[in-house]
Amino acid sequence: MPCNRRCDKTLDCGHRCPSVCGEKCPKTKFCVICADDQTKNMLVDLIMQQSLCDVDVDDDPILVMSCGHALTMSSMDGVMEMSEYYVESFVPENLSTIFTSCRPLPGEEVKQQSCHLCRKPIVELFRYGRRIKYAQLGTRSKKLLKQQSIAIGDAKEGLRTAQRLLETNEAQFISSISKINAEVRQDTPMESRRLRTLPPSLQYVPEEWFRRIADIYGIPKEQEAAWCKHILPVVSSYRKFRKINDKAFNSPAKQLFDAAVSHLYRAKTSGALGQFGEPAGAYDDDDDDYYNTPTSASAVIEACIRECGLPPGGFDGSPFIESLQELVNVLILVQHQVVVVLDTVGLSSGWYWLADDLIECIRLHVERLMVATEEKKYYRHLAYGRLTMMEALLKKVQLLGRSHTNTTRPHRIAVADELAARFGMEAAILEEYCPLGIKDECMARLQAVEEKMTKAINIAKSGMFYAPVTEQEKVELFRAISQEVRGSGHWPTNALRNPLPAQYVIADCGNANQVSQCPECRATIGGSGSLVAGNVRDAEFEGMIGRININQ
Repeated sequence: MPCNRRCDKTLDCGHRCPSVCGEKCPKTKFCVICADDQTKNMLVDLIMQQSLCDVDVDDDPILVMSCGHALTMSSMDGVMEMSEYYVESFVPENLSTIFTSCRPLPGEEVKQQSCHLCRKPIVELFRYGRRIKYAQLGTRSKKLLKQQSIAIGDAKEGLRTAQRLLETNEAQFISSISKINAEVRQDTPMESRRLRTLPPSLQYVPEEWFRRIADIYGIPKEQEAAWCKHILPVVSSYRKFRKINDKAFNSPAKQLFDAAVSHLYRAKTSGALGQFGEPAGAYDDDDDDYYNTPTSASAVIEACIRECGLPPGGFDGSPFIESLQELVNVLILVQHQVVVVLDTVGLSSGWYWLADDLIECIRLHVERLMVATEEKKYYRHLAYGRLTMMEALLKKVQLLGRSHTNTTRPHRIAVADELAARFGMEAAILEEYCPLGIKDECMARLQAVEEKMTKAINIAKSGMFYAPVTEQEKVELFRAISQEVRGSGHWPTNALRNPLPAQYVIADCGNANQVSQCPECRATIGGSGSLVAGNVRDAEFEGMIGRININQ
């Protein structure tokens, strides 16, 4: 605590120091006895408007600044707002006051105070170290925020450029992937799938985890090389956001907090703790209450954090939160590219597990993002993060609905119900707590995601996934079937089947003569003499009869 007593040391002139205890003694120029007329007439008391020759330094010592000007302790305490930083108590025995404890630091930015005469910043007085360093911390943090804001803007523009490059090069990439034969990979050992974990020591996954995929997922080296080349632009963006995130996480406020706690811990435990952190000479094997004593290492650390008085997260977490959100966006882009590959190489390849692990990776990052936004009260970012979480859950259900060979229908139903429950919980929280300024936007996004989620859950539970069929594929299908049935038959469809109509062929004359069921969805098809209710001739395929050369 700052001391209010006059310094007991002696100046070079032999007279007692006029400054306060704990400060560096000033030059002989400020001796109240030896000072020249100019110094004696210097204004040092802003309250009473008194000069050095008029004040009693025994009752109110002076503090000399590096600029060569001085103020009394009472005046300087007012300028530096000491009452905002310390609790002062009256001592009736000697009719004086002392500082007894620290007040919590103010949450807003603190202005750096300057000399009342020359306006030079006051940065060297030990008595006001807490206030001076807090103001300097605010200045550094503000400068960092400005730099981070510019860096985030540049990185976002780079990510938009990278996304355009992905879209431009996607067809060429898929073509190169499809030419490489890959072995069937039914499963990948869970313990080797690093993307499904995010240790506390990591703020984000290293980009190598989703670039070097051959050994983990059994993907051919040639495909891995094509993959690394294709996603290189977004990996570059990922690195930029990673650097911003690192700098934001290790902000000046965070560094000061860590240093303050470390200093307090060393001061409290110097010579007091044994080799393994227990109080020296205090450990007893039979003492059941040892770990509950306030002298244990963990208790000392907790006490240091309480006494530090600095916010652990610093002044502003916006660069950390924004960069983490952009890292999530990059992972979403990467996962989408994996799904595009999956449409080409099939579900039995290691790309399926990579797609699944990237979804889990996205969820882990979004959960960390939501925790950070809630702690910092960034409620808009929290709402957007919740929407991103629901979109990740949607991706998981959509992938589940693609009916991988290792999944059974009861398993898919159980997992789909679990994901739907989490989705519903997030949706309910968003509807109740979404900030008013973005509520219309968020509710529109939520409605669109809910509609997709409903369809995805139906597909996942039924075990039937159908990718859109192109016109060329329909023509090839018509030719193949028509050759099989020698050009006869008709093409009915069960229009009532959900989520997609069930198309089939009736050979020979094309008239229905029996009722059956689709082997996949159990929809009723066929008929006796005429098609059963809900079944009609498919106009698109019927229109190909006579128009498409089946022998081509």
